[in-house]
Amino acid sequence: GILLAGGFLLRPNLIGTQLTAAGLLWLRAGSLRRRMMSWLAAGFLLPLAGFGVYFAAKGALGDLFEQMFLYNVGYSLHAGMSFTERMLVPWRVLPKSWVSLWMGLAWLAGLAGLLRSRRKRADILLLAAVADLALGLLLYNASARGFRHYFLNLLPAGALLAGHLLWMAGGVWQGARRYVFSSPAMPYLQALVLLLWGGVSALVYLPETAARLASVRAQRDACPELSQSLPPQGRVLMWGIETPLYLVSGWQAPGRWIYQTPLMKPWYAAAAHGQELVEALERDRTPLLIDTSPTNSEFAPLSASADERTPPTPAVQVIRAYVAGHYRLEGTSPCFSDAWLIYRRVE
Repeated sequence: GILLAGGFLLRPNLIGTQLTAAGLLWLRAGSLRRRMMSWLAAGFLLPLAGFGVYFAAKGALGDLFEQMFLYNVGYSLHAGMSFTERMLVPWRVLPKSWVSLWMGLAWLAGLAGLLRSRRKRADILLLAAVADLALGLLLYNASARGFRHYFLNLLPAGALLAGHLLWMAGGVWQGARRYVFSSPAMPYLQALVLLLWGGVSALVYLPETAARLASVRAQRDACPELSQSLPPQGRVLMWGIETPLYLVSGWQAPGRWIYQTPLMKPWYAAAAHGQELVEALERDRTPLLIDTSPTNSEFAPLSASADERTPPTPAVQVIRAYVAGHYRLEGTSPCFSDAWLIYRRVE
């Protein structure tokens, strides 16, 4: 129950494994089902109550509910994909490490193992892995956005099923199966396989991540005049989704809008959301705005343009009106991108 609450609070759809385990335990609990469900409910509800009290004390319980449920549900419903297209997203996300193909074969092998097994109670772990992977594909792909980290929770079930697939493959040669069970070298071989797996994953993904961080740091270091012109703990609005610059620069965003993707969504962004950002800009006297929309086709610019790609939302209209009256366009920022625009506050 506590683990279920932890996953739910981190992201509401991170509950596949715990739901699978709870369902299987409930099937096997017999006369203890009522007691088990009571403990499960207590473990789940107590952390939620604690978080609810904390956010209520901060006056942010409504914001928590809006972001966790209203915005997330809308975000998932407006993916613009058919059910078939949604189901293909995970297989396009992990092509580099052949995880998707491997897990797909392993899941089929696990299902085949269950169908031909005569020891149902002995295969509870295999059943859990097969159910968890199937449920996880639906839950973790709810938004139908192809981000790799959305699918990290598939790896535990995928690893168990991959092991089962290897065990089945070893059964083709009985000598190999006897070696698996009897050889004292097997634990070391298994450890080596895990290390190699981790090493391959690191070689595939870490250089990409390091290069991204290095490029962001280079952008920051190429703009010392911006940092020097900011007051201590000065705030900067990066208009767009360039949140890594906040992380490597130490700059602070005005208010809670570290990135403004929700403000671009016509099914969500009301004038009140734009007014909230405007109030943060006014309260902090934010000296600098960096408009990154020229390199992001999904973002409306901070000022109206003749080639408006999409109609501005009510939130964007409120923000534009404030920027027009309190900021002047200073020019582009070659150290970031020749296309990004810098707005400086007019006192």
